[in-house]
Amino acid sequence: MLRVRTLILTILAMIAFAGNSLLCRMALKHTDIDAASFTSIRLISGALVLWLIVWLRGEPIAKAGNWLAALALVTYAACFAIAYASLSAGAGALLLFGSVQITMIGYGLWTGERLRRSQGMGLFLALAGLIGLLLPGLTTPPLPGSLLMLGAGIAWGLYSILGKGVTNPIQATARNFLRAVPFALGLSLFTHAYIALDLGGIGYAIASGAIASGMGYAIWYHALPGLKATQAATVQLSVPILAAIAAIPLLHEPMTLRLGLAAIAILGGITLAIGTQGASKQGSAQLDEPIRSQQHDGIFLTLSSRFRQRLIWCLWLVTWLGLLAGLVSRQWYEVVVWFSVIHALIFIYLERFNLTAFPVQVRLAYVAWVAGLLMGIATLGLAANLFVGYCPLARMLSLLPINRSEPFSCNLVKRDTNVTPSIRVAPALIASSSSLPILSGAS
Repeated sequence: MLRVRTLILTILAMIAFAGNSLLCRMALKHTDIDAASFTSIRLISGALVLWLIVWLRGEPIAKAGNWLAALALVTYAACFAIAYASLSAGAGALLLFGSVQITMIGYGLWTGERLRRSQGMGLFLALAGLIGLLLPGLTTPPLPGSLLMLGAGIAWGLYSILGKGVTNPIQATARNFLRAVPFALGLSLFTHAYIALDLGGIGYAIASGAIASGMGYAIWYHALPGLKATQAATVQLSVPILAAIAAIPLLHEPMTLRLGLAAIAILGGITLAIGTQGASKQGSAQLDEPIRSQQHDGIFLTLSSRFRQRLIWCLWLVTWLGLLAGLVSRQWYEVVVWFSVIHALIFIYLERFNLTAFPVQVRLAYVAWVAGLLMGIATLGLAANLFVGYCPLARMLSLLPINRSEPFSCNLVKRDTNVTPSIRVAPALIASSSSLPILSGAS
């Protein structure tokens, strides 16, 4: 399990990374600053903070980093800022994150790595999500901005690849930021005719560079030693979701159905690719560990029964409260969709990326349900689950072939959909193994 210090540092780093998208979008939407000036100020302030951190640690930075990494860094920062002149925070973060991960997976393929079938399916799903997000339509993000953000993601992916094997990442990042400053100033000089500055925009740029970038990277590098590779990759799935959720109240940007479905496809696909890759690298040598010995039940069933019950009930309660708030303001329904995506990703991780585990099935089905804006039915069904102990969605999923061992029949439907003592599920808890022998986990 993660230590409290590692958990807190990881959460702070993810908030900082999501903050970069929000601060940049705020600056270019609500102030007069131009993208090139924002980029220069961000890199300068980030370089100063990182240099100060390295100096306080008593470390030299003269030989760290390289000019190619600095060029990739400034390319990312410039494309990132220019793209956010037209993209929403959520769409921009999703495009950025998706292209970063796909770039790194593609590099692995190019250097000789081979994908398992499940990894290939995950990569295909993520690419389909990106294409679906960019297909023509009323809610399609602007194409020029989208292409620039994809370019920013590719540049950041290359920067990450160039940084593999670095022994002191904070030191190398500080030096790369310093090397990137001349490139950024050159870009500002090239676009001097369009320079526009104001105090608000400068403040956002400094906050993005000094806090969200400089301090954010330093915090992340301190958290990394306490994380496994797959944990570090998977936790970054939260960044575009955090950015999109925060943009709803801060920037009044709606979450469209297209963006929600694309998020499910991109983040779910990358989760599948990363998760199975991590599992294959660990190999069979670790199967004797207590957590990994439960191949079907995953991590979730290693937790105490009381903790599982409270965790599940609280997650569903928060969802239900969001649905009730949506009766007053439909803006809350957008929050419910994103929270449901986070809920599903939590259980995908707890079940060791086993997408056929029954708890994962229920949550993915619920995400599809609320993404389809069937909020009234979802409100009633979830109330029945929380307070009566009957989950209609779980009952319907129990009839799927992968979740039953006996032939489909009218008696089976009657037994598994009626609330009777033999099959009734305790409020949002674990499915009864006596009535549903193939099921494991929790609904």
